Amino acid sequence: MAIYNNKKILTFGILGNIMSFIVYLVPIYTFRKIWREKSSGGHTFMPYLVAFFSSTLWIYYGLLDRNGLIISINLFGCIIEIISIYLCPT
Repeated sequence: MAIYNNKKILTFGILGNIMSFIVYLVPIYTFRKIWREKSSGGHTFMPYLVAFFSSTLWIYYGLLDRNGLIISINLFGCIIEIISIYLCPT
């Protein structure tokens, strides 16, 4: 597992995870609208699919590097993107 000897690296890693968490939750209003209307309303699933593949690649990198911060936030991102793809059928 990655050892964070430097407190600055750990602090900025956690801050980066918090910011990534917020970025993953930005489209929540779109999800609520799709859920209420029971229609994707022209929204396509392609951006969510690309974000899903991006997150899976980052998870792979985190596994190779044994970096828990990278793995954790991108695992959360994969889950959010799977939900997004499910909600936006086209």
